Amino acid sequence: MARVLMIDWDQKRLTAILAGAGKGSQFDVFSVPTEFVPNPAMSEELGVWLKEQVRNRQWQPAHMVALIGRDRLVARELRLPEVGPAEEPDLVRLQTVRELIDAPEDVVIDYHAWADDSDPGQRKVIALVLRKELLETYKALAQAAGLRLTGLLPRSAGLAALSDSKQGEAIVAVGHGWREIVLARDGQAVLSRTLVGTGWAQEVRRVLASQGMTSAGANRVRLLGATPEDAQALGAVLDDQPVIEVLPSEVGASTLDLPAGAAAALVGAARALARKTRTPDFVNPKKPPPPSTTSTRRMALYGVAAASVLFIVIGLAWWQLSSRETEVASMRLYLEDRKTDNKRMAEEEKRLLALAAWETPVWLEELVDLACRIGDTRKILITEVVASPVGTTAGTSIATEFNSRMEIRGVFPEGTGDPKELDRIDAELRKTVPERHYLSRVKKTGNQFTLEVQVRSRSPASYTLTPPVAKPAKSDKKMSAAEEVPENGSTKGTKKEAKGIAQEPKDAPAAAREISP
Repeated sequence: MARVLMIDWDQKRLTAILAGAGKGSQFDVFSVPTEFVPNPAMSEELGVWLKEQVRNRQWQPAHMVALIGRDRLVARELRLPEVGPAEEPDLVRLQTVRELIDAPEDVVIDYHAWADDSDPGQRKVIALVLRKELLETYKALAQAAGLRLTGLLPRSAGLAALSDSKQGEAIVAVGHGWREIVLARDGQAVLSRTLVGTGWAQEVRRVLASQGMTSAGANRVRLLGATPEDAQALGAVLDDQPVIEVLPSEVGASTLDLPAGAAAALVGAARALARKTRTPDFVNPKKPPPPSTTSTRRMALYGVAAASVLFIVIGLAWWQLSSRETEVASMRLYLEDRKTDNKRMAEEEKRLLALAAWETPVWLEELVDLACRIGDTRKILITEVVASPVGTTAGTSIATEFNSRMEIRGVFPEGTGDPKELDRIDAELRKTVPERHYLSRVKKTGNQFTLEVQVRSRSPASYTLTPPVAKPAKSDKKMSAAEEVPENGSTKGTKKEAKGIAQEPKDAPAAAREISP
């Protein structure tokens, strides 16, 4: 088995294991805090940083598999008639995109599906939707790290793979800055929720009650990665329902100080991939099987046999037609209602986006700051500045603190241009610590350059840079003083006044001749 780097990068912390390393049942594990999480603006930089982390531990993976938290996914619960494996993926996608605002080409859809025991002939489906922008981010990150992204799985799928109960089991996982509950049955996630706030234990109780789960029989709750206080709080809410705190056997005892929730999810995902369990994977989503390669002659024989059986089956199927027509009519009414809701939500989204667009930087102040940072136009010359807000999309939560973007284009004047001046300006933008008002990236092409800057909104009072005060020429000072003649024609004191005027800039405060840092 090829070595696979499996990562869970969320809430400014990276947890990773190395699967397929040939060390028995124990996985190599590490977890480090980070300043950022994967996002489209920094995918290449974060990929290079990940490559250094892997190289420092002397790991040599060939592929990468990543887990995605529940808060970055949109989930839809569906009930569909039981159809063949060739029709099911298209049917799930058709039903799911009807309830989304995003365009179908902008999302990736995969799903869990299982038979509904209470209604034979029906299947329950949990469709999971991921924006394609985030998938491309992880692909670029893996490429920058020198790896190939072979899987992008929901974290709930990894947690569900830790369970082998066929009747149902709840898993509450606690990571660095996140909590999730997953209801697993036969290794498959039938429900997942993000737990937030101080009332997370009560939310666990409500989820269990909604699914009719009790402490009797095989139903149980497993708590991964929580503190003793968390375990006590959950036990008090669940009364007599058992709370079992465990770690997967693949995680060594020396790694107990790591975020156990993230490590457990990674181990579960590794188990699912090793068993070739069909879990949702946004890199390889479920699709209709390819056309059969059976020869034309065999297909003709099957066609003759099917035609013979058709006349027998058509009589049995006729009486079911009326009930199916009623079901189709009901489904059409349901879809029309969803269309109406989607239209209303689209209008609401436009209104909210317009309100969100009000929170932008003070662009005039930003232009003044930029002018203050340019010391000599003979070394660098700005030709164009384009400012725009960074858009947000409903149903997603891209972790970035910068809400606007500024693209600065310019040239290095021929003969006097100095690229080091651009590097100095870029360094000054990055030194805005601890506020971190900017995140910049430089692109140079010949004597032209582009400086891309991610900008965070701030108050007008925080702009402190002031333009330099221009010094008047000496000849102008003397001439101005000499030309001032009193009305009575006397020139007494004129030379003294002119001399005082000429010396005034030397006595001026230093703050008026310098730019504030």
